[in-house]
Amino acid sequence: MNPSNPEFDKTEEFSDGKYSVYSFSNSSNKFRRIACDEESICILPFELNENNQITNVYLFKYDDYLLGGSKLACITDTFDKDKFDSHFLAVENSLEDKMGVSNIDINDCYFLGNVSHGIPFSKEYRCYAVNITSAISERNFLNQPAFSDLEKIKFSKVVNGQAPDSLILSCSLLLLSYFSE
Repeated sequence: MNPSNPEFDKTEEFSDGKYSVYSFSNSSNKFRRIACDEESICILPFELNENNQITNVYLFKYDDYLLGGSKLACITDTFDKDKFDSHFLAVENSLEDKMGVSNIDINDCYFLGNVSHGIPFSKEYRCYAVNITSAISERNFLNQPAFSDLEKIKFSKVVNGQAPDSLILSCSLLLLSYFSE
């Protein structure tokens, strides 16, 4: 046993096929962790200006009943491998469902990597950023009632911490690597 990494007994307390609650204990410690076993995608839609600079991102608004108030998040969805042959098709389907944006060019889709959360909730997302500049140039979909849960926010506000969700910040910083010189 390594003193800096003590061994714990792990017990599954609950599982519904999607979420599991585990209890960990040893002679001096006891704690719980939640894990999500579902494969998920995360999407950060963005716009570029004429100088190829990121100007805006589109985020999902939701009511946070635990912390209170309205919060912002990336678009997330479950990846159903029985429904989609590729992650790109899942991203494209999710953007059409949640934004009404279709026919995304594969060259406008950037794989940002896998982003994981560890404590107290374990979850991994396969993250994508999608340039929707040309797809939305002729429409103002934010004024449509079906998409009222979306918010357009300046990218500079996101990287300055005004959208403090860790997944948004991770995706935004990873996206910068594609457009920085």
